[in-house]
Amino acid sequence: MKTTIILGTLLALLLAGGCVSIGTTKLKPDRYEYSKALGDSWKEQVLLNVVRLRYGDAPVFLDVSQIISSYSIEQRGKVGGYAGENQLLPLWSWGLDASASMRYTDRPTITYLPLTGPAYVRNLMTPIPPRALLALIEGGFAVDQVLSAGISQINGLRNRVVLGSKLISADEGFIRLLTLMRELQGEGVLGVRIEKPGKDKPARAIIVFKGQNASKEMQPKLAEVGKLLGLASGVTEFPVTSSGVPASDRSIRVQTLSVMRIMVNMATQVDVAAQDIEDGRVWAFPADKTGRQSPFRVHNGSVAPADAFAAVPYRDEWFWIDDTDFLSKRALSFMTIVFAISEPDGSRAAPTVVTVSAN
Repeated sequence: MKTTIILGTLLALLLAGGCVSIGTTKLKPDRYEYSKALGDSWKEQVLLNVVRLRYGDAPVFLDVSQIISSYSIEQRGKVGGYAGENQLLPLWSWGLDASASMRYTDRPTITYLPLTGPAYVRNLMTPIPPRALLALIEGGFAVDQVLSAGISQINGLRNRVVLGSKLISADEGFIRLLTLMRELQGEGVLGVRIEKPGKDKPARAIIVFKGQNASKEMQPKLAEVGKLLGLASGVTEFPVTSSGVPASDRSIRVQTLSVMRIMVNMATQVDVAAQDIEDGRVWAFPADKTGRQSPFRVHNGSVAPADAFAAVPYRDEWFWIDDTDFLSKRALSFMTIVFAISEPDGSRAAPTVVTVSAN
C-alpha cells in the first residue's frame, strides 16, 4: 500500500506542470524586446538608405506587416517500480525507476512587406501634406527643425536646395525666420493647431501667434516674423496652405518636401572616404555659403563603432551616428517619424501583431 502511494505521488509531481500556461510570463519581455527590435531596425533602415543615396543607390524599404509569436512547453514523466518477496531470503524488496523530460519551443514568424509600385511613389516621392508635417510641431517638435527639414519654401522664402552635386544656400530671410519662430515657440507665443472644418473637408493646420503672451522682448520679434512672411497685422491665426494656392496675407503658403527629397538632403551630410570622391564614386558637396551647419552628420570608417546610436555596414565600410551627437540622433528619429506620416491619404497600415495562445 505504501509503495503505491509513493509511486502515485512521484508521478503526479512529474506531470503537474504539464498544463501550466506561459503566455502571461512572456508578455512583458516579448513586448519590450519586439518593440526595441522594431525601433532599432527602423533607425538602421533609414540610416542605410540615406547612405545608399549618398552613393547613388536607390532606397529600399521593407515594412514589418505581421509578427506572430508561438510558444509551447511539453513535459513528460515516466515512473516504474517493482516490489515482491525475495525467493532466497524471507524479505521483501522493491525498486523505483523514474525519468522526466521537458521541451520548450519558440517559433516566431515575421512577415515583411517590400515598399514597391504605387506605395513606393506615395510614401517616398509625394510631398508630405502640410497638415501632417506641421502636426509634428503640435506634437512637441521644434518649429525650426520641422521647417528646416521638411519644406523648400514658405511664403516665398527659400530653404537650401540640393540639385545634383550643387548646393544652393537658403535665403537669409528664411534662416532669420526660423530663428525667430523658434524663440517665439519657446516663449509660448507661437503654436500650431490641427482642425477639421467640416465632415467633407480635409483637416488643416493653423499657425497661431499668441500676441497676448508676448513679452516686451518678444513683441518686436513677433512683428518681424509678420513682416518676413507678409502677414496682415492684427490677425492671430493663419491657415497653412500648399504653395499652389494664391498668395494671401491671411494665410501661410508652404511647399513641402517628399521623404525622398528629405533623405537626399540628409545624404549630403554623410562622411565618405576621400578616395571615393577622387574615384568618382560619390560627389563632393560645397560648403553652405551662409556658414549654416547641418544638425545631421554620419561618420564612416573601416571598423564597427563601439558607441553608436545607429550603425550600418555598406560597401565594406561602416557608417554610424555617434551616440553623443544628440542633434544627429534627433534628426534621424525625426526622419523615422516623417516616414510614418508620409502616406498622403493616411491609408498606410500599421504592423499587425497576432497573439497565439502559449501553453
